[in-house]
Amino acid sequence: MNLLNVQLARYKFIETVAHLLQINLNFKIKAMEQSQHEQRQAAAKDFQQSLGELQHILQENSAEEEIPKLPDDNINDEQFADRTSVIDLAAWEDAVADIEQYLQEKEKADS
Repeated sequence: MNLLNVQLARYKFIETVAHLLQINLNFKIKAMEQSQHEQRQAAAKDFQQSLGELQHILQENSAEEEIPKLPDDNINDEQFADRTSVIDLAAWEDAVADIEQYLQEKEKADS
């Protein structure tokens, strides 16, 4: 009878330890889930703040970059030419040369 009581006590001890381990595991899982939830909330808050900063920067840049106005219809050709004389002749020549080269290469490829 004494041996049976010892074995029963061992079984209850092991059962109690297993129960305590399960409680500990459940506690750790719950703490980890809360931590992940808090991390997601913090990340969402940081993301929203970054979006706000980006929007502010874009609004500042768009305010700084004014769209050039088209010339009035009331100006004559000479006035328009004076205003647009910024165009570089060498750039036009380079562009024409590039177009001619492209067309020649296209003709060769089509042949």
